[in-house]
Amino acid sequence: MNRLNISRFFFLIFISSGCFAATTCDDLDGAFVLSQESPPEYLGFFGSSFQDDSIANSFGDYGGSFEDLSVNNSLGFYGSSIDPFSAGNPNTNTPPAIFKFSTIIGFLTTNTSIEGGVSAEQIDDASCSFSSFSPNLAPLTICGDLDGAYLLSQDSTPEYLGFFGSRFATDSINESFGKHGGQFETLSVRNANGDYGSSFGSLSAQNPRALSPPGIFRFEELIGFLSTNPSVVGGISLATIDRVCSPVSGSALTGPSQPPASGELDTDGDGINDDVDTDDDNDGVADVNDAFDLDASESIDTDADGVGNNADTDDDGDGTADANDLFPLDSSLATCAGTSSGSVKLGQGQFIELPVRGTCLTSPSGTSLGVPSTATAASLNVTVVTPGAAGFITVYPCGVARPNASNLNFVAGDVVPNGVVAPIGSNGSVCLYSSQTTDLIVDVAGWFEGDAFVGATPQRLVDTRDGTGGQLGQLVNDAPLVVQATGIAATTAAGGVTTIPTTAGTVALNVTVVSPDSPGFITVYPCDAPRPLASNLNYIAGQVVANGVIAPVSSTGQVCLYSQSPTDIIVDLAGWFPGNAFTGATPQRLVDTRDGTGVPVAKLSPASQLDVAVQGASLTVSGSSSQVPANATAAAMNVTVVNPEAAGFVTVWPCSAERPNASNLNFTAGKVVANNVVAPIGDQGNVCFFASQNTDIIVDISGYFTGESGNQFVGSTPKRFVDTRDGTGPAPQ
Repeated sequence: MNRLNISRFFFLIFISSGCFAATTCDDLDGAFVLSQESPPEYLGFFGSSFQDDSIANSFGDYGGSFEDLSVNNSLGFYGSSIDPFSAGNPNTNTPPAIFKFSTIIGFLTTNTSIEGGVSAEQIDDASCSFSSFSPNLAPLTICGDLDGAYLLSQDSTPEYLGFFGSRFATDSINESFGKHGGQFETLSVRNANGDYGSSFGSLSAQNPRALSPPGIFRFEELIGFLSTNPSVVGGISLATIDRVCSPVSGSALTGPSQPPASGELDTDGDGINDDVDTDDDNDGVADVNDAFDLDASESIDTDADGVGNNADTDDDGDGTADANDLFPLDSSLATCAGTSSGSVKLGQGQFIELPVRGTCLTSPSGTSLGVPSTATAASLNVTVVTPGAAGFITVYPCGVARPNASNLNFVAGDVVPNGVVAPIGSNGSVCLYSSQTTDLIVDVAGWFEGDAFVGATPQRLVDTRDGTGGQLGQLVNDAPLVVQATGIAATTAAGGVTTIPTTAGTVALNVTVVSPDSPGFITVYPCDAPRPLASNLNYIAGQVVANGVIAPVSSTGQVCLYSQSPTDIIVDLAGWFPGNAFTGATPQRLVDTRDGTGVPVAKLSPASQLDVAVQGASLTVSGSSSQVPANATAAAMNVTVVNPEAAGFVTVWPCSAERPNASNLNFTAGKVVANNVVAPIGDQGNVCFFASQNTDIIVDISGYFTGESGNQFVGSTPKRFVDTRDGTGPAPQ
């Protein structure tokens, strides 16, 4: 539980347009001073120099030149020339207020522009002699509000902590021998060692950092909080109440006000009592998952220190302030590791173990990012460069046995890229295996965390060459292949056995075409939707070509694959998207430079870049028209190069960043090459494309990523982690 929203505050801002008469020594005699903080601080009174809390007592708490609460302490909060609530700050508009009984008669300040202001120097110059032995403390408005009000703790089941009443009432917090006023009582806010009175308890009235102090109620209305934390709106300290609301004639707090009967408290005012409401503060986070279920401004407390992450300056409690911590939610990390060196060409049967967690990236807006220990998978672009013979690459989570699956297939001398959503192993690394000697490039464009993506040890679902998955024989164009992708067994990135839930809306696949009869393309789409005008792989006769596909599934969890020409096909599973972080869509063509879709009819050239608006783009989601929202952070795309004029590459990146040293597609003259890209979106909602040679380009979109901290895809400007040609990255093993 935590601070509640309230509609009224105890302490009003004092500065007003009202007029104040000139303050005389007689006016000041017996007047007391309160700061303009929330909660206000009692700063003494103008009285005899022999009284402990007199401002005229140079040895007292409120008059000494070295005391924290003294307006005469030039280095203190209330006497300095710079602090916002100080009597000595000539520029502040919130100096201490001077009260006589219930009336503000002026302000103690050196700011000459404040009407009714008087400075300590002016008072000294007037040679005022104060004779009062106690402040003129008639009940103020705040005291009237408190009279009879009761306290409830912010536990999940609130504790009744007494009421503001006569010192002779049994459950009054002013009864020093009572259950709620005694200094040794469990339910007393005056117990310095108790949950509600200590200086460190997260629910305590006396903890200056607590955001969950007791609430003050009149009948069923929350009117404020009993707190020493100046950031708690509507808060007031017990020390101030004790001094300001206790006139010499006796307690001003009389008459109990009963707490609501069990089940009558309705924190968010939605008409559903808290004992049955599943979201008491109506912040969109269910109470069972909300660390502060009565505070709409907080829901998470990573380090369990009683201070919610929104207010905490060190969320993970590792001693490094969030502003300086690249991993503010991970106490095991504070700074990130740089890119390693020493890599060389992979030999036949070798692999590279690539650390991902704890490494450095850059956000689309240019700020530093660190991949946290909670990252479950990484968005990679893997490129094979001039291998010595035909073979394949397998990308898998380190720490498990290398699976029977592939992500890239190549022939000697090829340059072949592929986008891979790569599950991260238990040691924080991704492994890349090559069956033949080859150079390898790996670019990283972000990571998944929480429930945004569940990575699997790659698993073969279909191979029409041997009948795996049910079909033995080539896929033909009049009979799409139906693949059941949910409700089936899978192996996690850690090697455990699980079942892909039927609620998963999208799966990550790697699709490989083997020896097609003639040129053509593959389209992957949800089986309950019409086949769209889009493609995921393009091929020529006899080729072996692979591509990663983020594939939305049908309502029954099925994915369909269409091939324009007869071909064998392999489908490997890489993981699935179980929650709301990814919204899958029927593939939609955004750009085709050949016919002018989305852009003018013209090849993309090195002299320009293609700027594609993604946020706001129209899509079909579950059969209904939709748009990519403004909070989308990345898009799932398939990018195809068509008939380039010479060998080159394409780079895809968020438009708000500089074009990085990275590539997503590599091509040779006259080829048709496609690749899957998880493309981070720039601050203005756009994704940019650069081609090193003149070429036509096609961009299809199949969904987008959103999410919240801890459960999302975090996109980055692509960064090169491995290039065996120049030694970037770890050495092969």
